[in-house]
Amino acid sequence: MALLAAAGLVLVAPGCAARRGDAVRDAGPPPAGLEIRFFSLGQADSMLIVGPAPERRTLMIDLGEDRWGDRRNYERIARRVEAIVGERRLDQFLISHYHADHMGDVDVKPDGKRPGGLFGLMEDPLVPFRIDRLLDRGDAAEPIGKRTRPHQGLLEAWPRWVESGRLGSREAVRLGTGSIDLGAGVTVEVVAVDGRFEEGKPSVMEALAGANPDLYREAPANENDFSVALILRYGEFELFTGGDLTGAETPADGQAPAAFTVRTFTDEKVTYTNVEGPLAASLEGRGREMDVEVYRADHHGSSHSSVSTLIDRLDPEFSVFSCGGQYGHPIPEVVERLARTSRVLITSGIAKKSWPAGLTVPEARVAGEISILVEPGGRAYTIQEERHSAFTDDEERGAPSSDGAGRDAGAERRDAPP
Repeated sequence: MALLAAAGLVLVAPGCAARRGDAVRDAGPPPAGLEIRFFSLGQADSMLIVGPAPERRTLMIDLGEDRWGDRRNYERIARRVEAIVGERRLDQFLISHYHADHMGDVDVKPDGKRPGGLFGLMEDPLVPFRIDRLLDRGDAAEPIGKRTRPHQGLLEAWPRWVESGRLGSREAVRLGTGSIDLGAGVTVEVVAVDGRFEEGKPSVMEALAGANPDLYREAPANENDFSVALILRYGEFELFTGGDLTGAETPADGQAPAAFTVRTFTDEKVTYTNVEGPLAASLEGRGREMDVEVYRADHHGSSHSSVSTLIDRLDPEFSVFSCGGQYGHPIPEVVERLARTSRVLITSGIAKKSWPAGLTVPEARVAGEISILVEPGGRAYTIQEERHSAFTDDEERGAPSSDGAGRDAGAERRDAPP
């Protein structure tokens, strides 16, 4: 039976409530392989990746603030980074897209300005921190999209951060493997940015605008559509993360998924563009094998994300939802879809309005901070203290493995004890 918390807004599973303020112990020496942490920040997002020894190069993807929270996530993350890597410094920080739950912003109050998320990390004089390289999608996409307040704040702030010595440089990520370096043996490939999958080709939004000239003039593309998506590979271990990439709601039988959806918020119209479906088609068209061990679920498990075509392509073993129970996230349909191919871990909580009886999917649980340690060479990994094999592409398809076993990775999940 689930426990009700936070004034009835969030449901968490018994024995695994997300304790955002609690420290998570880091016992023993640093791992020699790859280390990944999905932090529990309520309805906000942040993950840390530490490359193999001896370099142990670092990459943080996002650091947002919960709209209903205390705007102090950055303080907790500074402490966690120091506990994990031994210093308050990152080699690389990637902003997946310009929304406050992924990068924070500066909240203006009558008594002054209160920076949160990345802005707090870079500006709080009581929290010393340094980022060597800040990576993001750049400043393009207008007039198809509309500049957000966090984006505008970044444009004003980053030169100041460089001058203060807290930031080394700001760079736009590029498609391919040339933007992010996590050391020998690790490949980080950017597969989508600004709705584009291949250099020199139009983005999904540009193609739609060509056929519908008034679409984005009347309803600008949502910032989520421009999210940076990447695939991390270390040996046979693979992880996909795509910020808040948008897909489409499940269509009626016999109908194709919608290419876009126009939604109205107060008096403003916004277009949600199906980027996930074309991304899956692009990867398939280029003959890309895509079975991954871990899928960080797009857009917190919203109703228009994690479309079937993308999930069929990824076929993850574990799916991670970064959410705290607001906006109805994660919705049951998306959790159930991913539970058919993976075990589901949720960082902070589930929404009562979507789950009135609590979390009813056996393969899913609320886990708090999620830890993944990938062994040297990438043939096995431990997630939440459970060890699993990482499979080659042939083994994922059921071909004989190096030891002759020949079993699909999904079989390991199905056969695992509860």
